[in-house]
Amino acid sequence: MGIIRVLALMNLLACFAVNPALAESDHSQHSHDTSGFELGMSLGQVDLGEEEGAGPGLHVHLGRRLGHHGIAEMVSIGVGGEWIFTEEKHYSLMLPVSIHPRRGLALAVAPGFLWAEHEGHMEREYSTHLEAAYLFELGQFDLGPAFGYSKTADEDHTMIGVHLGWHW
Repeated sequence: MGIIRVLALMNLLACFAVNPALAESDHSQHSHDTSGFELGMSLGQVDLGEEEGAGPGLHVHLGRRLGHHGIAEMVSIGVGGEWIFTEEKHYSLMLPVSIHPRRGLALAVAPGFLWAEHEGHMEREYSTHLEAAYLFELGQFDLGPAFGYSKTADEDHTMIGVHLGWHW
């Protein structure tokens, strides 16, 4: 079974396995009773286009909510990295700004730099990374499907995967 099918099955199972009652809370937006920090990761399949193929990818970020009330509760900032494990390696370092417009939904834009190996040497380019995830809260953890898109001046890639986050 291909990696895309495995990831799609994992996402589907996550959606059905998580009881929606677990996500209920007295808080309007964010029910994790924490200091606002999140360590998250998304593991998935990355499509680099026809020329470069596809391979597994890992996105990791550390973010913090700007506050606990009002609009600040809906915005987080942080630092992130992405690794794409193909024959020609790809690495990114980024500064994500995320909005959480409603419980479970996370949308992020992350300017940064992409280092890509081409013909044996590393090239660095500015990149913009966009990500969307729908997360089910499980105590101090969240889990759900994630989709990422990254663009440089010369290339782009997409990633579909599973996000897992830990809040403290």
